[in-house]
Amino acid sequence: MIIHHPSGLIWLGNNDGFIFFGSEQNEEFNNELNDFIDNIIIPAAKKVQLKWFEGVGNHEKRNSIIASVFEHRHLGSWLQRVYTLQQGDYKGDTVPIMNHEYELCKISASLLDNKDHSIHNIVFCNPK
Repeated sequence: MIIHHPSGLIWLGNNDGFIFFGSEQNEEFNNELNDFIDNIIIPAAKKVQLKWFEGVGNHEKRNSIIASVFEHRHLGSWLQRVYTLQQGDYKGDTVPIMNHEYELCKISASLLDNKDHSIHNIVFCNPK
C-alpha cells in the first residue's frame, strides 16, 4: 500500500514569507527543502534585496519539522499575537483622537491611485 502525504509551500506575494502546509511526514518534500531554498529562493531573494524570510507551518507538528529541516541555518522564533475585531465592537462613524503630528487618511481607491504622489512607497501598498 502506498501512503501519500501531500505537502507544499506557498511563497507569499510580498516575497518575505512562506506558509508550509500539509503532512509533516512527507520525507521527500522535507528532504528537498534545503536545495529549494539554496537554488531557487536565495537567488530570487537576492534580486529583490531580501536577506531573510519568515516560514510558518499550518499546524504545530509542521513547525517542529521546519526547525528540524533548517537546524543548520540561523533560525529565530517568536510568538505571534492575533487580534480580531468583533462586528459589534466596530464603530465606523467615529474619528480617533490623534496627536497633532499625525494625519489620518481614509484608505480609498483614489488614495491608492496616488495621483498627487503623497504615498512615497506606493509599490509596497499596491504591487503591480
